[in-house]
Amino acid sequence: MNLLSLNTLPNTGEAVKNYGAYIGIIIIIAIIFFLIWRKKNNKDD
Repeated sequence: MNLLSLNTLPNTGEAVKNYGAYIGIIIIIAIIFFLIWRKKNNKDD
C-alpha cells in the first residue's frame, strides 16, 4: 500500500474509487458536524 506509486497501479479506476470514498466520508462527517453545531446554536437562542 505505497501511496507514492499510484502511477504504477494497473487499474487507475481503483484509485479514483478510493478517492471518491474518502470524499464521501469527509462530506458525511462535515454534515454531521454541521447538524450538531446548528443544534447547539438553536439551544442558545
